Amino acid sequence: MANKEKKTTVLEFNGTYWHRQGASSWDAQAPCSGTYRVNKGSISLFNIAGQKVGVIANSVLARASRLPNGKWFYQYAIPNGIPQYENMRQYNIDVEKAMALLRST
Repeated sequence: MANKEKKTTVLEFNGTYWHRQGASSWDAQAPCSGTYRVNKGSISLFNIAGQKVGVIANSVLARASRLPNGKWFYQYAIPNGIPQYENMRQYNIDVEKAMALLRST
């Protein structure tokens, strides 16, 4: 039997930790700010209450809001639950880590 590569279950964004939905165990040393779900071409971020707050697609971290008509609106802003980045370098590093996870699935 071949060894299976261990899947990443935690994403970090500016000091906040987001755990994979449905992960069997969470790292107790990484407090949970929310969860994430890997989709076909993006990663959705959910807060503790299970509400979608952000999305990562095309190397962009965007805030997600639901409109009154039920459709999703995405804007170039840091999602709620993630502190503002002090510099773009750290932002790019965090987003590239998430995009690497997306490409590996």
